[in-house]
Amino acid sequence: MKRITLLSLSLLFTTAFFAQDDYNRWSIEAGANMNKGIKGFASSANDGTESVGGELTARYMVNNKFGVQAGGFFTELKGSYFETEYYGAQLEGVANLGNILGFREWTQRFNVLGHAGAGVHIINPMNGNGNGSEKTLALIAGVTPQLRLSDRIALFADASFHTNAYQDYTWDTTGTPSNEFLNAGMITVSAGIQVYLGKNKKHADWADTSVYLEDLVTLDNRIQVVEDELNDLKKGLEATNTIVKETETKVAALEEASKGVDASTKEYIDNQLAAGSTAGATARNLLNSGYVNVYFKFSKAEPETYSYDAINYLVRYMKENPSAQAELIGYSDEIGSTTFNKALSEKRAKKVYDIIVAAGVSADRLSYTGGGVDDSVDKSSKNARQLVRRVTFKLK
Repeated sequence: MKRITLLSLSLLFTTAFFAQDDYNRWSIEAGANMNKGIKGFASSANDGTESVGGELTARYMVNNKFGVQAGGFFTELKGSYFETEYYGAQLEGVANLGNILGFREWTQRFNVLGHAGAGVHIINPMNGNGNGSEKTLALIAGVTPQLRLSDRIALFADASFHTNAYQDYTWDTTGTPSNEFLNAGMITVSAGIQVYLGKNKKHADWADTSVYLEDLVTLDNRIQVVEDELNDLKKGLEATNTIVKETETKVAALEEASKGVDASTKEYIDNQLAAGSTAGATARNLLNSGYVNVYFKFSKAEPETYSYDAINYLVRYMKENPSAQAELIGYSDEIGSTTFNKALSEKRAKKVYDIIVAAGVSADRLSYTGGGVDDSVDKSSKNARQLVRRVTFKLK
């Protein structure tokens, strides 16, 4: 059983490891944005100036919860007395908030990403006031709701906050911002389309690793069933070996006791046993009347462990009655097709036949057949169906 346990652990680890590659990781997105300056104007009259622009981003998900993205954008801030271009590139970390918070348990259409990072942005005045363009370090953070249209396409909306460090000129280019570290800011709202790249069916945005966990649990349960069946088989073989050893001991004792007995006496004893003493007749009646049966699990051809006592009963009778012959008749319940159940009933009879032969009964004293379906019990009763999944004996 140690080997089975090690196999189980290996399969669980292997499945968990390679399951990471069951989804796509790359995506690209393009969208239009609207920007609103909220800090960094020389004149309060220009506060809140809005503009429209565009953006393009490439994203890579390390797993279904975290990733990175790089992108660029362009926009313009326009007021009554100024026009300023604002563009740049940025690198951000991405968190799949939907998968982290368990959205996949209730939706495969809606998701939310969170992102934060830094970039280099360029402020380029266009109103000819003499201030040249400047580069500034920007910090960005935002959230991105998603709506999945297919396994390849999703729509997105995004709300982000940009704040610039030590910006030299105000947005309206007519003054100098405060000396604060983060002295200018902007809110950006965007919307667009995401395209998922890769050969797998789903993207990491929508991959649910709990499915893999369920598969692992199912696999572990199946392995446990195999272990249980192997344990049952081991017990059955041990019981059969015990029967064989007991039989060999009895045969040896009989052989020892028969030394010195003449042939006519032996023949007389055998004939008496074959004709049936009181005990022999009782055993014969029990076997022929169906009091002794071998039972099986649903759809299985391996006897239940407790049924080896019934097999032992017939083995002992056959060895104590050397002239007796037996027919083994297998049956199945009504679940399944007639063809399948006919074949299963014969497999059950053959299995018992093999065990009895292995226990030392000559094969030419035995025969087996499949009786097919036994419909004598209520098909809807699980317990009643157990009674007809059996092999019965008929002595000749």
